[in-house]
Amino acid sequence: MRVTTQMLNESARKAGLPIHDKSLLNYINQGNSGNSLMEAVSGNNSQNSGTSKIQKNSFEKMEKLAGGLYQKASLFLAKENTVFDKARETGDHKEVLDNIRDMVEAYNDTVGALSKETGAINRLYLESLKSAATENSSLLKNVGITASKDGKLVIDEEKFKNADLDDLEKAFGKSGTFSSKTAFVAGRIEDNAAANLESISNQYTSAGNTYTAALLNKFDHKG
Repeated sequence: MRVTTQMLNESARKAGLPIHDKSLLNYINQGNSGNSLMEAVSGNNSQNSGTSKIQKNSFEKMEKLAGGLYQKASLFLAKENTVFDKARETGDHKEVLDNIRDMVEAYNDTVGALSKETGAINRLYLESLKSAATENSSLLKNVGITASKDGKLVIDEEKFKNADLDDLEKAFGKSGTFSSKTAFVAGRIEDNAAANLESISNQYTSAGNTYTAALLNKFDHKG
């Protein structure tokens, strides 16, 4: 498939990234690895392949982590028949606690992964997730959850298990902002990772085709 600047702009738009008036070659030459398409033509194809594989693994991991966080945060945003409603009906809020633990684990995994990444967009996403927790720190603290220095959430199990269901809903339900903001940011992270995976795939295919053509041309000249 032929990649155009318009297609890359569309991927950037969907990922919530700023769109600049750059040519297709600008996008390719200014990739995260710093390797350009011209380097592939000049014989660095294997190096590009290795770099692309590392990037691909990183984006795949980020897409999976963010996707999981999005799903777990979205669980608390249902408009009706929520996990909180079910807990009130049964008088047992174990399922609520388990779902919150799952979300906290997914949140921490995503924060940890973003902390190891470079680039302005990753720092922005990381700070956005931390901000969601900071803005709701009082509500989270009421149910035994606090943020550590590295931005990850820590659960005080004793206080958490004995938290009032109403307080749990205030902290994680649709009336609050923690779950909704976390879901929004996680969705953007997932989209961005998917867009980068598509970009890498297209760049690798384009570079590979160009390199192969150069080799075939060289072979033809030799007869």
